[in-house]
Amino acid sequence: MVADKQLIILGNGFDLTNQFETTYANFINWIISQNDITISEIEEQLEDRNIHNIHDKIRTSVISENPIKLELPKMYDINIWYLIFIHSKLSTDANWNDVERQMYKYLIDEKILTEATYGVSSRTRTLQKVMEIILFQKEIAHFEQKEKLVNFFEKSLHELERDFERFLFEKSRYGSLNPQITCFGEYGPNKLLKYIAHEDTGNLPFNLLSFNYTDAWSKRWIDQRLITEEGGENKFVFPEKFLMVHGQAIYRKDNVNRLIFGIDHTKVQVDDVCYRFTKNFRTLILNSSKPMQNINNIYEENINRIKFFGHSLCEADYSYFQQMFDFYELYSNNNLKLYFYFNNWLDSGMTDAELLHKNVEAITNLIETYGQTLDNKDHGKNLLTRLQQTGRIVIKQIEPMRCI
Repeated sequence: MVADKQLIILGNGFDLTNQFETTYANFINWIISQNDITISEIEEQLEDRNIHNIHDKIRTSVISENPIKLELPKMYDINIWYLIFIHSKLSTDANWNDVERQMYKYLIDEKILTEATYGVSSRTRTLQKVMEIILFQKEIAHFEQKEKLVNFFEKSLHELERDFERFLFEKSRYGSLNPQITCFGEYGPNKLLKYIAHEDTGNLPFNLLSFNYTDAWSKRWIDQRLITEEGGENKFVFPEKFLMVHGQAIYRKDNVNRLIFGIDHTKVQVDDVCYRFTKNFRTLILNSSKPMQNINNIYEENINRIKFFGHSLCEADYSYFQQMFDFYELYSNNNLKLYFYFNNWLDSGMTDAELLHKNVEAITNLIETYGQTLDNKDHGKNLLTRLQQTGRIVIKQIEPMRCI
């Protein structure tokens, strides 16, 4: 008889609970400062009336690239994605999914790659003009140059991803000399993982699905002598198999992308120019250079417990959860149980009750959206009720300090 097993799903909340400074706000402030400029200075220039004058000169062909560099020195060398994000004025407490939501907003909703009369178009007039100016200086002067336009945005996204990997190692606590010393003491990330793994299920073996770019829980960070010494196997826990959905941060100066940002593919046709920016497409490209034996199949038939921790359950990742729920036959599999853990370990600015309501809303949206994909629509409508009545869903606030 095959032993029972569990699947643990980690999101950015795992890193934040370990006090790794890996928020979008940390990243964008750091990367902009690398260009000797502040976000407020860029915002001022975005709002400057001079933008409109330069734009008019471009339209009338009375300006060249060099004057643009002189008149917009603060923005000339800034990655176009950063200008888009700053224009959107993301809040400082934004989750990682906000980056991908902004990508989705401008690629799909604003159609910056598919609708324009000149260069690219946006419903936001000022941003439209800024982007046209930038594209002009990059020698992309006409919308008809669609392939060149898409390549430019794709190349800029690759630069963003390399910047982010550099940020993880050069600025966030993940890149410190010993990322294992956290608020939970030495080897804190593995202690937290052990706590999550043992909560409610005891000492079940587990596979791991991580939506993070970091792997501070990993065996590679731990002195192997501590693992092999007597009693060492009881100090640490490690997944039998793991999958890093968005790539793994391994800092090397070889200009190779190992991380991805991407948008959900479910509403994007394969022949759409924006499909290149979907997680599906970008993950295939990322994995194309990996030997098949190095890509773990974490979905095993003996898994009957699935635990979520630190994931915002954003729509951009629904496709991953949909295929997982399909594989384990969520509606009819009475042996399968879902655990959604959350914590108020850091100062979230919310009460425990408010945080509970936020999590229940996100979980409800996930389950009900998945229910809509079932062939039997009646089953889809009552899926959440069925999970509750059969005792197969647990929503629980945990106390990370208990892992010490």
